[in-house]
Amino acid sequence: MSRRKHNRFTPFASLSRHRQRDAFVKLRWKILRDAPIYGGLFSSHLVLDESDRPDAYRQWFDVLFLSLDDRSIWNASITTGTLRFWERIQDLASEQTCSRLTETELEEEYRWKFSPAFYVGRQKFYRVIQSEPGHHAALDGLTVREYEERAASKILRDTPPEIHESFRLDYT
Repeated sequence: MSRRKHNRFTPFASLSRHRQRDAFVKLRWKILRDAPIYGGLFSSHLVLDESDRPDAYRQWFDVLFLSLDDRSIWNASITTGTLRFWERIQDLASEQTCSRLTETELEEEYRWKFSPAFYVGRQKFYRVIQSEPGHHAALDGLTVREYEERAASKILRDTPPEIHESFRLDYT
């Protein structure tokens, strides 16, 4: 007897009309229940205003809302310019670091290593082995993380990236 997969995911557009409608009604009730928090226009799995959290953790928000055709569900992610700024600095630092390493060094640095952990019946489970970070001559004897941090601080100091308001639509 084969086991059922518990983490099966079917995209909303692939669901039958009946199941799409069920999901729509379920979200409508969730929005109504969350009306005191979000005003009855949308819902989210995130907390909008957490007074005890630092500002660094309040840089993005995801929302779900209903369309006017009583069938479609929309979602939106809102990120602040501060989050985009720090992400861009991190991306630039990572690109700079990777450009100094060879393909072999990169592959060795980011290779996952496993060891058998235990068995359940015929199924074998593995444990991820954390390898020690390597010091690379191309990175002035630093590890990848240390060099990325140094590059990020240099980018922040010398050439901070420009961030502008934008939006992106994903039709899938």
